[in-house]
Amino acid sequence: VDRNLYYERFKGKVADQAALDALRQAKAAGLGSLAQVSDERLQELVQEKKQRLADLLEEQPPAVYQDAVSLIRNTETAGILMAVGSKNPLIPDVARRLELAASFAAIVTSDDVPHDKPHPGSFWVGAEEMMVHPAETAVVGDGPEDGEAGANARVGLVVLVNREGTEANRQALLRTDPDVVVDDLNEVTVDRLREWMAQAPQ
Repeated sequence: VDRNLYYERFKGKVADQAALDALRQAKAAGLGSLAQVSDERLQELVQEKKQRLADLLEEQPPAVYQDAVSLIRNTETAGILMAVGSKNPLIPDVARRLELAASFAAIVTSDDVPHDKPHPGSFWVGAEEMMVHPAETAVVGDGPEDGEAGANARVGLVVLVNREGTEANRQALLRTDPDVVVDDLNEVTVDRLREWMAQAPQ
């Protein structure tokens, strides 16, 4: 898939479109009671689900990794552009709650692209929003899907964090062939990112 064609097709994608499309497909297949539901009601269901998730976010705020917040702030201070690629549609709300939304040139979620990781779409769109080629970007993540998506997007550097701290998880991360695996995000600094990027295979 050509990343530029992908971006042109999906950069204007309406939020919640992916969920709505899934419901429409289920309806067309005659699955359960969805076959009798109007298109307007399907849209209402998508919005109701999103509102319930937003309410849950208010009631039970997610755990915040302070090491991640520190890295974001330090990277921003260094004048380096950043984007988020996440399957979680509530990430923009979380970023706003943490007063981090303005730190990113783009926040790309499952609402904005039709395929979750390991598809490279979220990283492609993020790179386009920053107006750089994926090869000029670095991915910092903590799951095998981050490593696979980074490889599929052909980014310049993939750094994965073994947040679970187990050897099994480290091996799962290594199987995606990242450039760097660390056990603590505090090992990732702006200077080290620059160093690793310079050393990464081109």
